[in-house]
Amino acid sequence: MRHKSPHLYSPNRIRRVVGGETPPLQFVISRIIIMCAIVTAVLCATPAWCFPPYAKWISKQSKMQVDCSYCHMNSQGPTGSGVGQLGSLSEEQKTKLDTADSPILNSFGQSIIKRLGYQAVVDNVADPAKLADALKSSDLDGDGIADGVEMEHGTLANDPESAPWDLVWKVRLQRNIGFVLAILVSGLLAFVGLIGLSKKLR
Repeated sequence: MRHKSPHLYSPNRIRRVVGGETPPLQFVISRIIIMCAIVTAVLCATPAWCFPPYAKWISKQSKMQVDCSYCHMNSQGPTGSGVGQLGSLSEEQKTKLDTADSPILNSFGQSIIKRLGYQAVVDNVADPAKLADALKSSDLDGDGIADGVEMEHGTLANDPESAPWDLVWKVRLQRNIGFVLAILVSGLLAFVGLIGLSKKLR
């Protein structure tokens, strides 16, 4: 009688392939758990020094493409070994990462930490609009446009030349609308007064 070889997918064969007497299902589950643990460990070991949702929010609000250089020294973000990235920092520089002197942030990024604190950046990552609102009372580059407004329009809060003239005048008009209206009313009253005076002199 011809000897029949064991089925390719028989339980015994699978046990021999995977090793020992571990059932296949348990083997797969154990490997998945190990992989999840490794991924979690890697993610937890990576400091949260980059927050892509902010760049995405600015890009969406302004209809302009914004990258990490909006707040960071390096346009590729803090991960890597280039200038302004974690891999190029000394141990002393790494102690300043969550401070206003952070070596991975540009002047605007540093000003956010100085004004609001690092924790505010972390807390508002799910709703960047709140961070922008909190920055509407500061003007880093002195161009007359609040930092939060510049974020909404995608212009650089640390470059007074980045804001278009129409935005500058729009913001200045809104800020000084009371003064402008007073000038207009005064001019109108003066004009009416001159008309009345000219009639009397005729």
